[in-house]
Amino acid sequence: MTTDTLRKLAEAATPGPWRKDLGDGNEMRFVSVDDANGVPIVMMDDFLEENGWTLDQSSIDFIAAANPTAVIALLDEIDALQAKVKRQAEALKPFASKYRPEMNWSDDMKIAGTPFTYGDFRRAAQEAGNE
Repeated sequence: MTTDTLRKLAEAATPGPWRKDLGDGNEMRFVSVDDANGVPIVMMDDFLEENGWTLDQSSIDFIAAANPTAVIALLDEIDALQAKVKRQAEALKPFASKYRPEMNWSDDMKIAGTPFTYGDFRRAAQEAGNE
């Protein structure tokens, strides 16, 4: 699944807020969200168990937390980080022709006068060579 596909699914899903009810040992456990008309959509523990699945505490917590709003926020962060990497690679391209692999500099060593490391420089050189 691509991040674009996941984003489309998250944007089309009921946004929430998603809620969980853990019961008190005598009650049914469930995860629910209200649809656009305010009608609850519920995933109930007993329905799942009747069909051979279990809904344990960690699953309930995850389902409630991995709601469309949270997924979209994570996808936004991925997009921002990918854009940052692209900007850094573009900034390093003018230096790519000067890179020599035999120099063997440590990847975490800073390049004087820049915010970049030799690892950034090496990756930009490799990317430039793949174009």
